[in-house]
Amino acid sequence: YTTLFRSALADWELTAYRERLENRLAQAELPWGSLPREELQAQLATVLTEQAERGRIGSADAQP
Repeated sequence: YTTLFRSALADWELTAYRERLENRLAQAELPWGSLPREELQAQLATVLTEQAERGRIGSADAQP
């Protein structure tokens, strides 16, 4: 997902992906076959950065 944020994921898809990462990281024990917690945290940080950037771009576009 990390390389697809800008071009392929709609805002709602990015939000859904963020929620899945947050839910997985909230689990005391990660499911078998899951990425390591550090990689999930790095992906979540990337998603949060992308959402913040989209918010800044959206608010800049709304300025008269």
